[in-house]
Amino acid sequence: MQASLFRIFRGASLTTTTAAASFTATATAGATTAKTLSGSTVLRKLSEYSVYQQLNEDTNATKYTYKLLQLPSKILNQLESKSTNLYIKSDINSLALCTDSETFKLRQMNHSNTVLLLNKEPDNKLIGFQKTSYEYELTEIKGSIDTSDIPIFNGQTAQQPIDLIALEDNSICSHQEFLSNWYELGGCEIDNGAYIMSADIITELLYLLITKLMSLQVHEFSPEDVSSIITPPYNDSMLTSIIHKFCTIESEKYQLNDLKITQWFGIVEMSKINHKMTDISEFLLNWKTSLPSFYNPPLDISQLAGYYCSPIENKILYVDPESLSENLSQRFKELFELDKSWNYDEFIPFIKKFVPAGKKVDSIILNLS
Repeated sequence: MQASLFRIFRGASLTTTTAAASFTATATAGATTAKTLSGSTVLRKLSEYSVYQQLNEDTNATKYTYKLLQLPSKILNQLESKSTNLYIKSDINSLALCTDSETFKLRQMNHSNTVLLLNKEPDNKLIGFQKTSYEYELTEIKGSIDTSDIPIFNGQTAQQPIDLIALEDNSICSHQEFLSNWYELGGCEIDNGAYIMSADIITELLYLLITKLMSLQVHEFSPEDVSSIITPPYNDSMLTSIIHKFCTIESEKYQLNDLKITQWFGIVEMSKINHKMTDISEFLLNWKTSLPSFYNPPLDISQLAGYYCSPIENKILYVDPESLSENLSQRFKELFELDKSWNYDEFIPFIKKFVPAGKKVDSIILNLS
């Protein structure tokens, strides 16, 4: 068994030298030296402590590997209260710890300090398990779903779709974040398989939902009130996803989210004019007529910021943000190739997701201009 001798200075840092065997080093207040089993001497006036560090467990015993993990207050509070379960999830690139509603990414933090695991028992005893050159820390992140293997449903099902429960288990996100992201994607379940509805399917089912509510002349509704619109190829899971994506809930009743709905229909309509400059007045008319009858929310071109540019006054050009580079510098170049003189409010949505928390977007623009 290998052990290490620690010179312990009250209020000072710790340094180590290696000894050949286990030992106990003691020093009495007022004394000037302390002997170790190897015969070396520690020169200092120290209070009395008993120190022991075990680097390797007995070969006949069950072996453990100890790691140091810094716990954020949110995690620590939940562990102490035992109010929720914690889940460890991973993919090929990352490892995360999830609560029911939050996701924390784990990373290794290297350092050159000496770290001891200590026991809070008697004041005259310090028990250390291992000297370590790194610790793990948890950083809160937004949970996400990897959609690369999820088939798009446009009326036809896939042969071997991924199971929805397996998809959640393999997603780096908490349960609540998974549901929120899943509905936002237009996710649904068909024959126990996970699918994402195509834009056409979402538009058709949303149109039917609004038309049904207009005929009922109600502002609040429950899923049961509109279940009659479910006919093949639609199912309950699809309707649930549409309701959560385009409605708000209050007192267990749903209401249409006019802004999200008009944005959706506006983006769909704008995508039809791809690579073609269009008068704003003409587009607004087409946008209005694309909505269900008797549904008259306010429309403004600014609601679609992040999907168009205006290189010529009173005209717009559709810009698909998914077609732009994920490299911010390259994205800047592509955007200014589309429009040499951007309106500030129309430009910001294209780069907002690249701005680190706590940093001003204007400083990013100045650095890249």
